Amino acid sequence: MPKEQLPLDTITRFIEEFHHQKIANGQSRPMNGSDLLRIIKITDFENIVKCVKKNEDMYCRVSQVESKMLAILTLRDFFKVLIPHIADIFNISYVWISVIEKSSLADLISRRIDSKTISKKVSFINSRDFNKLIMTNSKPVIVNKYLSPFSIFFPEGQSFPVRSMAFVPIHIDGVCVGTLNFGDFASTQFDPDEDKSLVESIMAKISLCLSNISAHEQVAYLSTHDVLTGLLNRTTFEKLLNDELGKSGDIKNIFSLVLMAVDGFKNINSRCGYGCGDAALRHIAQTLKSNISRTDVAARFSGDHFALMIYGKRADAAEEVMTRIQQSLDATPLNYNRITLKTSLSYGIASVEKETNIRPEALLKKADEWKLAAKKQRKSREISVVMRPELRQVHAS
Repeated sequence: MPKEQLPLDTITRFIEEFHHQKIANGQSRPMNGSDLLRIIKITDFENIVKCVKKNEDMYCRVSQVESKMLAILTLRDFFKVLIPHIADIFNISYVWISVIEKSSLADLISRRIDSKTISKKVSFINSRDFNKLIMTNSKPVIVNKYLSPFSIFFPEGQSFPVRSMAFVPIHIDGVCVGTLNFGDFASTQFDPDEDKSLVESIMAKISLCLSNISAHEQVAYLSTHDVLTGLLNRTTFEKLLNDELGKSGDIKNIFSLVLMAVDGFKNINSRCGYGCGDAALRHIAQTLKSNISRTDVAARFSGDHFALMIYGKRADAAEEVMTRIQQSLDATPLNYNRITLKTSLSYGIASVEKETNIRPEALLKKADEWKLAAKKQRKSREISVVMRPELRQVHAS
């Protein structure tokens, strides 16, 4: 909106003032054409009409964005559909999001969106740097001079050739989680002296949209993931396995199914407490995720049992993955309160190749049988638990 823009009620206000002046002067007759011409001359009516038309156009564009928001229920659609739509509707060169690290939105993005989708549309910024430049969590920040300090808001590895920017705070559940950012080549596109009411309107609507997305994504996440470990749950894993094998038993890809159990887990709970047991499960889950590829699948199957689907690898290659996982567990024991805990896994591997014709339940049963056999062989394996300062050893068997 241009600097010379006047509020939408300007015409009404001038007419009312003119009418009051007439009454004050004892002129009670209705307004005539001559009076209206005088008002037009006094108030630069042509410029007012031009500004009103521009306002109508801008609010029409906002309405189009609002309509699109109603259909956005996932973060993926927010980044792939809504943000490009906003850039197109308002004819803005760059639109992206800056997210405060460790905020609820940062957590949501990290677990629901792959890095390719967000790399050009999201930047992560620590709260200290954010608060230095965004002085308030409730008002937009608009700049067209001295832009270099705001380069920290650009996505990593990118630098936008912009001459004006607007940073619109976004909130989820009343907490500021970042900004929706606009950048343009023209220095006049965003001006600190402009009326910010339209930008503030967008701010409120984007915040509401993200709050709805957050609630929707949280429900979707909990329906497919284990709350304690963040891995897929058994139902989702078995569905993926069914899809992979196909209803007819035809194999789409070579892969290995691994079922595993934590050695001496019952002993960990009884000797060290259930809090330590939960921490051990989270530790193992994180180790699994860190040692498999992005295309592989990890799940908490039940209790202390986990499952992996390792794509493109037969049993011998999957065995190497499991050896790497165990080495990682040995090298990084869990530290919980005064306890240092080393964990180990017993596992069974069932490899599936294209010529194999096997039902999902049969494959799971075979892997489970081999896992139980391995667990029986390792029953006497010691779980190293050191409790400081007593340095007390606790054994799994």
